[in-house]
Amino acid sequence: MIGTAPPTAERYRLDMMRAALSYAKDGWPIHPCDWRPGIRAKAPLTKHGHLRASTDPQQIADWWIRWPHALIGWAIPEHRAVIDMDPRSGGSWDRISEACKVQALWAKIVWSGRGDGGMHFHYKKPQGIKFSGTRLRKLGADLKLGGRGYVILPPSLHPDTGLPYLWDPTSGPWEAEMPQGLIDIITCEPGDYRYSFGLQSQRALEGILKRVAAEANTRNNVLHWGAMRLVEGGYNRHAFNALFNAAVSTGLPRGEAEKTIRSAMKTLGDAL
Repeated sequence: MIGTAPPTAERYRLDMMRAALSYAKDGWPIHPCDWRPGIRAKAPLTKHGHLRASTDPQQIADWWIRWPHALIGWAIPEHRAVIDMDPRSGGSWDRISEACKVQALWAKIVWSGRGDGGMHFHYKKPQGIKFSGTRLRKLGADLKLGGRGYVILPPSLHPDTGLPYLWDPTSGPWEAEMPQGLIDIITCEPGDYRYSFGLQSQRALEGILKRVAAEANTRNNVLHWGAMRLVEGGYNRHAFNALFNAAVSTGLPRGEAEKTIRSAMKTLGDAL
């Protein structure tokens, strides 16, 4: 689709609905995400985010009738893991391959519609380890674990560029195993990200807090989203205190803010 005329609004709506229904038919839990540029770009449009993802064709059709330009979000299943490489944070194929001590990151790959070389590496989730995203973030990539997050699927158009996400036809098989070097990088070590966070993750935290503090109309939903991002990132208690204060600053009652944060943490199997 890159380099061709953009689809008409009607054609794009039909393409997106057909693609979403096709994924669902294959058993992929799908949910609609915001297509508009800005602070909520790519955020789930459903009330409880990716937790409402569905394979029900009627539900999916209803969503895309309501939001015809919605991006396709995929709630990553428990047995999968995705490495989200972002060149804006210094991520590159060569840098991650070198750190993993492998020549190629053999995986099923989606190219980001941002058009800057960003990509998603889809793997089977390794078993028997405790995960941490600390060292991976230093390489300009994020770890998205099954049961805890979501990614955008083709042929969604990126909100900032209007270019499509694309499956790489030359990439590896769907059942690709993570290379051991990459497993070593995402394995939790004593004293790492579960207990402290560095400059890059501090910036990510500041972005989350800013978004929560700026939201007035759907503040509870955004707070729930923010709490899940902190759990996924392994942030410590100080980060959750900051998130609580940001939510209360919007006028959200303290009890409701605490309940929402605890609900998100319970959903992801963690605790304050």
